[in-house]
Amino acid sequence: MLLEKALVAGAPARVVCLSSVTHRAGDASDWRAPLYSFSASRRTYATSKLAMAVLAAEITRRWGARPQRVVAIAVNPGAVNSEIWYRGQLSAPLETYAIRPLFSSLFLTSEQGAACSVAAASEARFGDVAPGTYLCPYRTPASCAMPF
Repeated sequence: MLLEKALVAGAPARVVCLSSVTHRAGDASDWRAPLYSFSASRRTYATSKLAMAVLAAEITRRWGARPQRVVAIAVNPGAVNSEIWYRGQLSAPLETYAIRPLFSSLFLTSEQGAACSVAAASEARFGDVAPGTYLCPYRTPASCAMPF
């Protein structure tokens, strides 16, 4: 309710919800599970990213047709070679000589990963945003299995 009032007062407005391709593995049967789960499992992460994509669609559905237009856009930054991957899970030599070079050659840079979020927040031409818009820096076919 408070968010709605603030967004409508500043309309036209947009909300950028950071999601991930891992939303495909999310569990919509219990939306509150990530709130009380003490183990940071991949499924909890995936469910939180699914929730962000659903939130974007729901904000647009509820508030997008008003004269004071409010839309939300779900954004997948893509596979980004950031420090999130390097948290001491692997031995230093393996990380330094194998994982970092591999990820550097396959994954996006942080700047490339931020491009969709920046575009979603700053592009002036979002008057025609459809409910459930999901921006991604590259094509991710629904039939493509996730690698993890």
